[in-house]
Amino acid sequence: MAIKGPNNSMMKRLLVLLCCVGVCCFAAVAVRLFYMQVIDYEFYQAEAVNQQTRDVVVPAARGTIYDRNYKELAVSATTESVIVNPSTIEEGTEERVAQVLSELLEVEYETVLEKTQKDSQYELIKSRVEKETTDQIREIMTEENLSGIEMTDDSKRYYPYNNFASHVIGFTGTDGYGLTGIEVMYEDVLAGTPGKIVTARNAANTDMPFQYEQYIEAEDGLSVVLTIDEVIQHFLEKHLESALEEYKAAKGVAGIVMDVNTGEILAMSTKPDFDLNEPFTLSEFYQPDTTGMTEEEAQEANSNALEQMWRNKAVSDTFEPGSTFKLFTVAVAYEEGVVKESDHFNCPGYRMVAGERIRCWKTVGHGGQTLLETLKNSCNPAMMEIAARTGAETYLEYYDAFGLRERTGIDLPGEAVGIFFNEGDFNEVQLATTAFGQGPTITPLQLITMVSAIANGGNLVQPHLVREYLDSDGNVVETIEGEVVRQVISEETSAFMREGMELVVSEGTGKNAYVAGYRVGGKTGTSEKLPRGNGKYVGSFVGVAPMDDPQIAVFVMIDEYENTALGGGTTAAPTVGNIMADILPYLGVEPQYTAEELASRDISVPTLVGATRETAEQQLKNQNISYRLVGDGDTVTDQVPAGGAVVPASAQIILYLGEEKPDTQVTVPDLTGMTAEQATSTLAQYNLYLKMTGVSSAATTGTTVAQSQSPAAGSSVAMGTVVTVKFTDSNDVGD
Repeated sequence: MAIKGPNNSMMKRLLVLLCCVGVCCFAAVAVRLFYMQVIDYEFYQAEAVNQQTRDVVVPAARGTIYDRNYKELAVSATTESVIVNPSTIEEGTEERVAQVLSELLEVEYETVLEKTQKDSQYELIKSRVEKETTDQIREIMTEENLSGIEMTDDSKRYYPYNNFASHVIGFTGTDGYGLTGIEVMYEDVLAGTPGKIVTARNAANTDMPFQYEQYIEAEDGLSVVLTIDEVIQHFLEKHLESALEEYKAAKGVAGIVMDVNTGEILAMSTKPDFDLNEPFTLSEFYQPDTTGMTEEEAQEANSNALEQMWRNKAVSDTFEPGSTFKLFTVAVAYEEGVVKESDHFNCPGYRMVAGERIRCWKTVGHGGQTLLETLKNSCNPAMMEIAARTGAETYLEYYDAFGLRERTGIDLPGEAVGIFFNEGDFNEVQLATTAFGQGPTITPLQLITMVSAIANGGNLVQPHLVREYLDSDGNVVETIEGEVVRQVISEETSAFMREGMELVVSEGTGKNAYVAGYRVGGKTGTSEKLPRGNGKYVGSFVGVAPMDDPQIAVFVMIDEYENTALGGGTTAAPTVGNIMADILPYLGVEPQYTAEELASRDISVPTLVGATRETAEQQLKNQNISYRLVGDGDTVTDQVPAGGAVVPASAQIILYLGEEKPDTQVTVPDLTGMTAEQATSTLAQYNLYLKMTGVSSAATTGTTVAQSQSPAAGSSVAMGTVVTVKFTDSNDVGD
């Protein structure tokens, strides 16, 4: 029987079908390859590179922040980052690896363990780890043959002086980026550009030989040199701390020292401040009361408190300038020629404006005054009359010319801008109150910039904090010069205003800022915070020196001081005087004493122990220092006060010849409320010496009395101790 073969037509159809299926499959593969190799090329290339290579970031060294004399204020210390590569951890050792890293790095064990078990090649455990710790990790790795732990270079920001200039310098976050101050403002300059090491990996997921490694070098950040002078900053902070404690300012204190000619900020501080190395730790002053709060509310309160602690009052706070603004009012009117030096003004204690009675701070009035005396007396009615002569339109033009409705442009974050009346609403009454600094608000920085222009010949300068960029070798890359924005008033007007400012300190409401031997000028200010009648005040003073050749301006504000009977003339003015007394000698400004000042100036007692009687007597006579002798030896065996003590020139030095001074302790008397003469006489009875601060004896009157002292009354001290007493004059210093 014959067997028939397959149907030819069926075979043909089957072959055609198989060919079609094959073509379709190959077409699908081709399309897929096309998409992978052409359309999605970049994606798959990146995936391949990621699988076959490993990138390790090489951090760039962050630039150093220096003061103007190249003292380091912010530096980066070398540290390391600790990472794990789960793919290279030997199986079964994950728990031990997690335990070691958890204990040494103080990271939660479960967190580390989870990272050791991930399907990845790079898991960061902790950055900025001190080398001492990473060396311990290496030692354990070697001893126990642990794998999968790697260390890479890193750096940690460190601030050598902790809270010094904290609001200016600022700090970096955990990621190394600047968060506040210069650190964030100059992030692009300081940060640099990170590099990386690209390492090829084999099929076993381990590094291939060195020749397959590519190194992309990091570009270090530039260093910045500030205009801040570390010594002047220290003086400012020291006296602000004292003012904060003495006047119990509920909202803190702030101060600025500025070069009036260049706009360089020599010092800037807000107190209380914070530790730059622990910026997220609230100081006691800012601790919120979270009693009765939910956890969320407490967290929000703490967050708000941190923001307040980091706030730079000198730049970010606005306030009514009070009587300091009278400098503006007089300068504008004098520049416009609507007042002249010979003009006279009468103050009955008030002025009627548009039917409203607006009083002077001295309710009985100042009577007749010259133009300069209106500044000396800080007279409100006179200022209202002067502003009325100027007119609202002209007054507003100068307000803008001094830059008071715009930011100064200082190189710090968070600069605020004050509030002014709507132009259409700037009426007669508002002009009158603005004339003595009530109504509009400005920042402390705007105020000191304005006063610098008034004192320096009329040039409005832009305040700034950075003067140079340096490369990693210390070479100057760029120098930043001070910029004159515009000339606002003439040199003639500026000279007249300097005369008025000096009169304020020598005879007027600013007498507590007097510094013996130096020509200091300035203006006091006291402003009541809104709402009126709440009993909360800001006392302020802006000083300039020396008035014959202005170099620096100093501004201090005391925010919500405790004793509301005081004002700027008895809080901020003496503080500025103390700051000036430290700064001016440091800057090399030579004192020019009057005959009266020479007689009352402080002197440094020479060290005479070991000298012969004849030599000691001759030295004291040459220095016009009074003395008396105890004993009949030929050599000085002891002295009171000790060498180096600072005492008034009128003090009498005791020299012991062949004897030792008595070691009897004496109790310091309470000098509060005494005049300088009374205090000197009282201390002499206890064989103690007086060192005066505040109003000098050359400017003392019967109303100049001791306000505070150190050592405190009741303290037990050795005979010959110098008691430092702060004197103030509360007579006619209201403003």
